[in-house]
Amino acid sequence: MTTVTVSSQGPSPAIGVLERALDPVRLLTLLFLIILLTTRFGAGGQQVGNDVRFGLVGIAILYIGAIGWSLRSPADAFVHSLLHPLVRVALDTLVALMVLLLVDTAAGPLAWLVLAMPMLTANTHYGSFAALIAWLAMSLAYLGLSIISADSAEAASDAIGAGIQQLFALLIIASGIGVVVRSVRDRVEGTEDALREAKNRSRQLSGIANSAQIMADIDEPHAVLAHAVRLVPTFGFSDAEIIERFGPQDYRVMASVHIGDSAMPSPELLTDRSIEEGGLYRAALGDSLVVDQALHLHDYRSGAAVLVHQDVTSAIVIRAWVPASADPLEANDFRSFELYATQVATAYNNAVEVQRLEARSKALAWEADHDALTSLANRAQLIRILTQRLRNDLEQELPTVAAMFLDLDGFKAANDTHGHLVGDQVLIEVARRLTRIVERPHVLGRLGGDEFLVIVDTSTGVDLGAFASRLVNAVSQPLRIGEAAVQLGTSVGVATAELNSTPDELLQHADQAMYSAKQAGGNRVSTYRRAPASNPLAPGPQHPRMSAWS
Repeated sequence: MTTVTVSSQGPSPAIGVLERALDPVRLLTLLFLIILLTTRFGAGGQQVGNDVRFGLVGIAILYIGAIGWSLRSPADAFVHSLLHPLVRVALDTLVALMVLLLVDTAAGPLAWLVLAMPMLTANTHYGSFAALIAWLAMSLAYLGLSIISADSAEAASDAIGAGIQQLFALLIIASGIGVVVRSVRDRVEGTEDALREAKNRSRQLSGIANSAQIMADIDEPHAVLAHAVRLVPTFGFSDAEIIERFGPQDYRVMASVHIGDSAMPSPELLTDRSIEEGGLYRAALGDSLVVDQALHLHDYRSGAAVLVHQDVTSAIVIRAWVPASADPLEANDFRSFELYATQVATAYNNAVEVQRLEARSKALAWEADHDALTSLANRAQLIRILTQRLRNDLEQELPTVAAMFLDLDGFKAANDTHGHLVGDQVLIEVARRLTRIVERPHVLGRLGGDEFLVIVDTSTGVDLGAFASRLVNAVSQPLRIGEAAVQLGTSVGVATAELNSTPDELLQHADQAMYSAKQAGGNRVSTYRRAPASNPLAPGPQHPRMSAWS
């Protein structure tokens, strides 16, 4: 026996289809009744008074109007309430009784169709048992009216016998039609379910595609997860979170979407099983005592977790829950959830790789410009900075650049005595001391070996002699590297650029000044000065002249 529950939300799609199919037939039966009431009175020996006749005609016209309204406005809630299934059954039964009383049912098939309408309506909305009740009600009403209207006992007996035959014939016909109606309804409901599932699946896949496109443009891994968790409820879940596990009892919630204020289950629930199985893990009531307790405590029907990333240090899982008030999820919902997790995993891994490549690119760029040992600017960066500053001076027609070439005194002996490891630590310490003195806009760098260069911005008004002396004093302070005591000095050559100076010329002049300082005993400052223009009549070549500050 098939039953259909009546809902205040309107008929199901299958019932709606059957109603739309029956309404044209119902209109024909009502027109047939109106014709009977206005042209044939008392067929079959029955008499109908004018009051009853006009009343029935009015009811039929109103019924026709309501049906027409429902056909024009199928979504109108007032029409659905006006033409409630029980009202339809009652009106169809009234029409059928009038036809039984007014016409010889053997006159044609239309009469039998009219008689079958109450049973078809009841079967459509409430199932076979309701159709049987409608038949019994109509049968009792018809037999009662037949007995009341009979002129004699013999006529009543004949009417009862004929009526019983007609009613049983009607039952047989309507039962066959009811089977067809039930089959059609089941097919329509199956089609509607499949269509609804297809639409839901299409919506989920569309959401997955759109989200995958958005996540593909996100370069930060945590931002990928923060976006990803927001789409999880579209698969039928209410709460979701992304959990990272570093080890036993070491979890971190990276992103979540949560309805209500209550806390979600402990992070290890479902998470560990998903990691163990390497994919999707589903849990529902009855799986285990622990799961049942968690689901009851948090008012969930079921849950699922799927692994999206795993490496040697951690694993990341998307965990989601279905509320107890919701319908169970279909298999397609879990398949969509698992597919979405695959997209999240791809986007997350891509973001991790992009971040790694960006970090590597920055590291390579840094390495290309810096000395690996001291982290100071290397020769390439120093030449580039010097070139740019000299170009700026030429454009502004104002020289503002000076170079200080430093060469350590006593470094080779310390390196040979204590070894290269100590020598490297000495260079690092010297770089640290010089860095504390050389501040922006001046630039400190290592040319290589034990040679350093300071590019000085003379527009700051710096005293080159005092500045260079501070460098000498900083380097000459005693050093202790482990057990090794090291005493160094430094020779500094200073050269000031002119408007037409090139980087090579400026470095060459500073280098020459540095060698002048070394030749003078080291651990001092020497500045490069061009010799004044000589008498063109005097013989012999011209040479630069050095002056030293000790």
